Amino acid sequence: MAQLLKKVENVTYDEVTVRGNYNTISGSDLNFLLVPITGSSYSHLWMGPLFSLPVNNFMSSPYTTPYVDGGLSGTSAEYLVTDVDNNIIIANISNNAFDMAIDGLNFSLTIPLDATYTGATSGLTATTLYSSFLKTPFYDQKSTTGPCACSVMDGLYSEESFLITRELNLGMPEENGINPESNSYYNSGIVYLFSDDIKKPNVSATTVSTTNSWSNGFGSDCPYTLYKKFPFNYMDDTLNGYYRDQPVGAVDLYGGIVTIFNKDLVNAFDFSLSTGGTISSGATFPSSVANSTFRTLDVEMSINTTLIAGKNEFNYSNNPTWNPVTCGDKIYITYIELYDSAGKLVGMCVPQNPIEKAFDDTVVVQAKLTF
Repeated sequence: MAQLLKKVENVTYDEVTVRGNYNTISGSDLNFLLVPITGSSYSHLWMGPLFSLPVNNFMSSPYTTPYVDGGLSGTSAEYLVTDVDNNIIIANISNNAFDMAIDGLNFSLTIPLDATYTGATSGLTATTLYSSFLKTPFYDQKSTTGPCACSVMDGLYSEESFLITRELNLGMPEENGINPESNSYYNSGIVYLFSDDIKKPNVSATTVSTTNSWSNGFGSDCPYTLYKKFPFNYMDDTLNGYYRDQPVGAVDLYGGIVTIFNKDLVNAFDFSLSTGGTISSGATFPSSVANSTFRTLDVEMSINTTLIAGKNEFNYSNNPTWNPVTCGDKIYITYIELYDSAGKLVGMCVPQNPIEKAFDDTVVVQAKLTF
């Protein structure tokens, strides 16, 4: 009987980040806390290890110094200080609701509002926050992978700009060879949130157009390129008709922590509609009142093997219907089993179509196990 067991020629291991399906969470998977900017465990780490906002005058100084003098006043970063009151809202997403991380490309959070509040959201009972990446050359730069019409921004998982990770020192720090791992962009692990009810995308005039919306392209592949999703503008560019946008919150995509720092949204947040928990322990709401929709990120691991069936190898079949005469000295490979060094079966590969092999032929098979 011919040999039916042979050592594989080559084995490689790969890890690839993949996007999952969209999921909407609420209730116990999404709880909200009212947190003071000082005096609590969240005060100095508003976004966990990835995002820290100023909590005193010394830390706030750069944000109130004019940009022309080396500060951040006059940029979108200014709102991280000038638009913050005494409290923030922290939304905790359960670790059971996502895998490795949350996809920052399309993230939404709907929150309840008190219609009697007299600030910017007066008369509103709810608002939805949407994620957006900073407008950079990535917006127009075409991707070399995936659908050919997509831009690089459509393939990003988090805010990936030199300005965010280096100049503002937000998110994961850049480490050459580690972050980023496989490209030249900066994976910060955070994404900013925006609300139409605070300030719509402003790309054409000092007065916001009523037709612009942060919801454009939400839930779609290639939202920036194909569905006119708005990136956010960091500074005014009157020459080209762009004006700075106003972030109202941010998400730690690895920790599942959302920070809402806009004072109007914080002060108008309606905790009276909660059906469980408290503002200090984590209030929960039914899906119709508060929810979040996003895709999760996971790591797809695979083992790639090269299998070579040479001349006079694998020239026999255990299939009782196989006959070397009627089959013309050929076999048809319908499955391949992989064993470890101890002889234990660890995987099975099934080709889409049977692989034909004549006795005196050499066949090379690339087998990939994904898990």
